[in-house]
Amino acid sequence: MSKLIGAPLSPFVRKVRVYLEERGLPFESEPMVPGSEDPEFRKISPLGKIPGFVDGDFAVSDSSVIMAYLENKHGPALCPTAPVDLARALWFEEYGDSAEFELFIAGIFFPQVVSPILHGTTPDAGAIQASVDRLPEVFDYLETQINGEYLVGDQFTLADIGVVSPFVNLQYAGHQPDTARWPKLASYVTGILNRPSFQASMRDEAAILQKMKGQ
Repeated sequence: MSKLIGAPLSPFVRKVRVYLEERGLPFESEPMVPGSEDPEFRKISPLGKIPGFVDGDFAVSDSSVIMAYLENKHGPALCPTAPVDLARALWFEEYGDSAEFELFIAGIFFPQVVSPILHGTTPDAGAIQASVDRLPEVFDYLETQINGEYLVGDQFTLADIGVVSPFVNLQYAGHQPDTARWPKLASYVTGILNRPSFQASMRDEAAILQKMKGQ
């Protein structure tokens, strides 16, 4: 059985878990914080980034690389094969990894939710609000890109996993797209998050958050 290594609240770990759930691929989870100096983890992830992934004698890190590996090993299922659709799917996945991560996680979720619990820091309300004020940049863009149930074509793809995963963290911080201002985006995110794969991940994450807050 393969092993997914990382912190479940990470959008990158969630990406791979959702992928595995969607494809019905069995796995076990091993908690690991990003930047850990654990020597065995560093063999898998020399940069200290999560997730790490072990599949038999093979080990690799980085969510995008892991999913590309699984798509090739088990056959394409969540990655489009048509050139234009493939390019769009990979672009949206990168958008989630970069633009959304910068605002949703680094700018809001981590300093507002995680750092006060784990490090005892006092949230910098001004800095967090500055990131919140920039959310319309992302929301406006995504609103123009949504023309149906999925981002690319008429099927669930890596694009949907990559874009929606950071929205989970944003919701944990108490923010989500306003249904009046961004109706397509709000409906799209809700629909993707209702998938069993995301629901399974979020149930486990809710328990983790509750435990963290109770410490």
